[in-house]
Amino acid sequence: MTIMTRAYLGSYTSGDSRGGGLSLLAVDQAGGRLSDHGLLDVGPNPSFLALAPAGDVLYVVNEEAEGTVGAVRLDGGRPAVVNHQPSLGGHPCHLSAHPGGGHVFTANYSTGSVVVHPVRPDGGLAEPSDLVRHTGSGPDPDRQEGPHAHQVLADPTGRWVLAVDLGIDGVVVSAFDERAGRLRQHEVVALAPGSGPRHLAFHPDGRSAYVLGELDSTVTACSWDAERGELRPGQVVSTLPPGWAGRSYPAEIVVSADGRFCYASNRGHDSVAVFAVEERGRRLRLVGVVPTGGAWPRHIALSPAGTHLYAANERSDTVTCFRVDRDSGALLRTDAVLTAGSPVCLVFD
Repeated sequence: MTIMTRAYLGSYTSGDSRGGGLSLLAVDQAGGRLSDHGLLDVGPNPSFLALAPAGDVLYVVNEEAEGTVGAVRLDGGRPAVVNHQPSLGGHPCHLSAHPGGGHVFTANYSTGSVVVHPVRPDGGLAEPSDLVRHTGSGPDPDRQEGPHAHQVLADPTGRWVLAVDLGIDGVVVSAFDERAGRLRQHEVVALAPGSGPRHLAFHPDGRSAYVLGELDSTVTACSWDAERGELRPGQVVSTLPPGWAGRSYPAEIVVSADGRFCYASNRGHDSVAVFAVEERGRRLRLVGVVPTGGAWPRHIALSPAGTHLYAANERSDTVTCFRVDRDSGALLRTDAVLTAGSPVCLVFD
């Protein structure tokens, strides 16, 4: 018996992009195959998606010069757009929901800012309750002339919000006042100059986190103290195989639910790096680098059961699927390939 679940795929729609927006997908849990069940109009360039903790609402960014953030109801019949709110910044590229379900955080890339939207009872977004602008720059004159917030998410406790900023080579840690919906900056954690931190993933135990460097193709393993709100960088490891001299720009990092393995996508090398997690989460060991079978893997995602990993290959218009060996962490390519224009973010229901 085939068991099907739902997934959602965001794509770029403007300029030379070939995407249609937000695709509604069905997922064969056993074989991993994705099938297209149509499009939902959520506005231009829905380049990042995030589920509400209850799974009943999908939040989307519209990555435009004057950005917006939208909410889509998933319960009931066909998904339906609830509303949109301004992101109060340019080119929002990431968003996430607070574990308590009452707020959504959005990172505006081009204006280097983070905005907080309260969630209404119907799952829609209320007017922003806070806007925080980052300051600073980095050594890369093309990419780090100023702040570029690339990700924002709460830690597992919900007490702290971490904003990863590519432009300033830092992670901005803020205390979150859930009642007021406001952020209070706690510290800015410096990473290697020119590393261009893009995304961060927590270990399931909540005591470690891994920061992906887009500009130097590295992962920095960090300790995380949720009592003090302290992120402390440690080991730095490459996402590329030894000896490879080309340019690559890592895009996404994920950790398996059992905390034993970590995966990072490489745009340019067009691969997924596989790491074993060691020393209670404090160190990573590169165990393999697997071609995605496509070009420019912007986003990778593990299936809810952890049995498959998917790579959204933006420039080859494909989403490729790998079976995950749960014992070794190895990725085994399957023939389950979805054709989709300019795919950039995949989320499972």
